[in-house]
Amino acid sequence: MNHAIIVAAGESTRLRGTVNKILMTLEKKPLLLHTLEPFEKSQFIDEITVVTSKSLIEDVTSLIIQQGFTKVKNVILGGKERQDSVYAGLKKIKAKADDIVVVHNGANPFATESLIGHVASNANDFGAAVVGCKVKNTIKEATKENVIVQTLNREHLWEMQTPQAARYDLLIRAYV
Repeated sequence: MNHAIIVAAGESTRLRGTVNKILMTLEKKPLLLHTLEPFEKSQFIDEITVVTSKSLIEDVTSLIIQQGFTKVKNVILGGKERQDSVYAGLKKIKAKADDIVVVHNGANPFATESLIGHVASNANDFGAAVVGCKVKNTIKEATKENVIVQTLNREHLWEMQTPQAARYDLLIRAYV
């Protein structure tokens, strides 16, 4: 059985007190629904756990019920940091050691069924997989005093994104 943990417990602090970004509308629907749809439709995902903040549990649960998502089995309270929210999700799911767990950011509506399948399949084959893209920006290394030491060679740099996937036993060991 494969699981998805959608982390949506952030407080959207960069939006300076306006609506939480997972509830902002995109094409007349809250962002979170766009994020959940490809996971709900994916043949690679059997169950979804949404991890959110205390202030959003009711709203998120209502949206999921209204949308008729059947794979969402849990809407739970997240932690202070993203890693705490992922760990809360890992503790909640009922997974076997070789089950694949796909972790994705609730505010990222651009994952596709194909991408989810690709990362889940690679995690099944190799133990873990992550979506990434080559860095395009110039990256500098600096001292504590903000003095530039060097320009890093971007040919060797990758930006990690979500979804990220791993076998349950590997992922849970990383957290304990």
